[in-house]
Amino acid sequence: MSNTDKETTAFESVFSSPPFRFSVGPNGREFFIHSAVIASQSQPLYNLVHGDFSEAKANHAVLDTVDELTFVLFCEYAYTGNYGVKTDQPPPLPSPAAPPVIAFWAQEIEKPAEEPVEYLPEEPAAYLLEVPVAPEEPVAYLPEEPDEIAVIPRTTKKSKKGKKGKNLDDVEKPDDCQFAPAAWRKRDSMWAKFKGKTYVGSDVDLNLPPYKETEFNGLKNFLLVHTKVYLLADCYMISNLASLSIHRLHQCLCVYDVREDTLEDIVELLRFTFEEETPDLLRQLVSLFTACYIEKLWPHKGFKDLLRTYEDLFERVIGSTLDRLD
Repeated sequence: MSNTDKETTAFESVFSSPPFRFSVGPNGREFFIHSAVIASQSQPLYNLVHGDFSEAKANHAVLDTVDELTFVLFCEYAYTGNYGVKTDQPPPLPSPAAPPVIAFWAQEIEKPAEEPVEYLPEEPAAYLLEVPVAPEEPVAYLPEEPDEIAVIPRTTKKSKKGKKGKNLDDVEKPDDCQFAPAAWRKRDSMWAKFKGKTYVGSDVDLNLPPYKETEFNGLKNFLLVHTKVYLLADCYMISNLASLSIHRLHQCLCVYDVREDTLEDIVELLRFTFEEETPDLLRQLVSLFTACYIEKLWPHKGFKDLLRTYEDLFERVIGSTLDRLD
């Protein structure tokens, strides 16, 4: 049997399978998916469709704790092997109206007779007298004094007295990380460690594309979108989808613009991760990211409330932050 015949047979088995009905979200919105597609994703979903459960007999399952967008993304992955979220682009501005075109009939228009212009003789120009200018005296240029050369003094006991009382806020961060204070070097080292991590299981054969630094910029709530897809995949043991979704969450965090008006999204991600039982891999990811930006998150009241509420979050963040101390 050729590959084409095998693909045709596979498609026939999919599209000839009966639809399976899902009631999703608190409003119970209904979705119909081919049962063969659902059953092929994992063993738990196979049992849901073909097992002895009441859902299999009724050909209907209720997922009231799963939001609609998460389920739609799961369905997209089930059919295509991938999923994506399109941003809501603002409608294009209307084009400015073209100026009205005024049509003139071609006709002869009588021009008024031009009055003759009387030209008066010009007055003779005044003579210009050339006044000799005294030659400039040569200016003696003195050699400039050489610029002072900035010398970075070595650390000695004598120099420490002059810098007593200085903190990191008073010191400008040098461009060369080799000479940067230890706090900066360790923060950069932790960030490099975070960006270099791979959140894909060794048993998963998944060809993941490299992330683009501009792919997720400006996208609202993408952190929770990928997190919810990951939790759904983990719940039903869909290993490839779990790896893909947590990989994309990691991509988002690597390029996330952490500033005052985006801190609430990070706090919401932490709350969503630690208020329920979630996989350890997800908690490791968000805790290490939080430790990298602890200085920016610390003034946020919601972040401090989470640290007081969830002991596991507190221990993970503090444990990661200790790696940055001398």
